[in-house]
Amino acid sequence: MEEKKKNKEIIPVGLVLLLVVVIVGVSYAAFTFSKAGTVENAITTGAVTMIYTEGDNQITINNAVPMTEDVGKTLSDENHLFDFTININIVGNTTISYEVTAEKDPSSTLANSEVRLYLQRSLDGTNYNEEVLDPSPYEPLDEDDEFGAKVGEMVLDVGSTNKTVMYYYRLRMWVDSSYELSEVAKKFTIRVNAYGKDGKYTPRPNNRDIKGIYKYNEDIEADNYCITGEEDTCEVSTCYASNEANSCEAGTIIKYAVNDQEEKYFNVLYDDEKTITLQASEAIVNDFWYPDYNNGLGPLTVLPKLEKATENWNNVNDQIYTMGTTIFKDNPYTACSYDLSCKVNKYIFSEKTVKSRMITVQEAVAVGCTRNYCPKWLSTGWTMNTSADDGVYAWTYSNRGILNSAVNNLGNAHAVIVINK
Repeated sequence: MEEKKKNKEIIPVGLVLLLVVVIVGVSYAAFTFSKAGTVENAITTGAVTMIYTEGDNQITINNAVPMTEDVGKTLSDENHLFDFTININIVGNTTISYEVTAEKDPSSTLANSEVRLYLQRSLDGTNYNEEVLDPSPYEPLDEDDEFGAKVGEMVLDVGSTNKTVMYYYRLRMWVDSSYELSEVAKKFTIRVNAYGKDGKYTPRPNNRDIKGIYKYNEDIEADNYCITGEEDTCEVSTCYASNEANSCEAGTIIKYAVNDQEEKYFNVLYDDEKTITLQASEAIVNDFWYPDYNNGLGPLTVLPKLEKATENWNNVNDQIYTMGTTIFKDNPYTACSYDLSCKVNKYIFSEKTVKSRMITVQEAVAVGCTRNYCPKWLSTGWTMNTSADDGVYAWTYSNRGILNSAVNNLGNAHAVIVINK
């Protein structure tokens, strides 16, 4: 108790977190609803209403002190909770998608990173045992979304239903434990908005640098023909929405912002649940050759140029070279035997952290390469692997298969990167 009093005395005016909810549209219709061919909010096949259970539509925390997530998630005082409901009434045979957002008020003086929002949902208004949003800082959208939410709003929940249902929500908000107390009283104000649209919800990538995902199809006669990602017939994929391994199939096309200025097309090599390994569709280093192949292993002649060309790819995960004899999945930067089995990997690179590398023979084999064939989307280029201990020859790949090539021949390097879903 003495410690609590001491904390309050540090900021006599107190930190105030004010949660204000405004109803968008007519009374008790908080949805901004859009449906093709109809006027906004004119719903002919479904009815959507939103009702707030909180009497005065606001919650105030006076003399708030920073707290940990464990404490914030269990706040039980009514002054620390905000309850509201969304009642979706379906009339006819239709599917309605909805989105709940928080909108920060410009008068807020706490930084986005200094607050935590935590949202739970219930179907009976009693047992709030479904975590919709883990404790998170305020994370604003960087562009308007398909529901109508504007830049600067934060998505709290989103989904679709074709049934009449009532969702009970409980929102908590507190000052993060990392906040340093000061003499200045501060506040953070958000409004809760809800939006709806006709049709099934298409999830947005958690990784906002993913700008598009398309199913690869090289059949030119197909309705969903797509080999570059820019064809009008490309079929959109939402494989990023699943945390299951291999949900994004090998070859899948991903348009990705490697930094704030550049967007490039990649093909999926493999999907490891929460990360995806990609290879650039275009060669990043073109027709590079090394005239004196006795000076080093084949990959070493290309990697420095590739690393230099991708060093400003700030939106990709770091990859680390380590020393020693390793197993492929742990470290793919290896030598590889002539039969492509690569069961024992001899590795000679010194330790370094880079943004990209080249494909390995094992990765090429995993997506279908043989000595006589490789998928068309792999194009042509060097692998990370040498074919002999002395480094005179290295493996390349093309539509003709995996080839044994002298390191002084021409070759391209397609950057291999790792991103989060």
